[in-house]
Amino acid sequence: MSYRKNWIVITVVILGLAMFIPVAQAQRQDVEFIICGTSTSNVVHSTPELGITSFDGKYIVQSTHENKLFDNWTGHSVGIFKRLDSKAS
Repeated sequence: MSYRKNWIVITVVILGLAMFIPVAQAQRQDVEFIICGTSTSNVVHSTPELGITSFDGKYIVQSTHENKLFDNWTGHSVGIFKRLDSKAS
């Protein structure tokens, strides 16, 4: 029984000390950037009930903020859109 009591005491002490750990406060920073990109899409299947389209896009980000945080980031997105009746996913 004392083994279990020791674990409870240790857990309470650790949780109690964890309350006093300083937490870093996040700062709000506004960012502004321009995204230039291109995309192609191909209709794979199209009926009134079902539509399937694939897409492939590439883009680059230019930061307008003085710290240039997002400057020259690039991206590539590939995916499939599905429309079943009037619901898209």
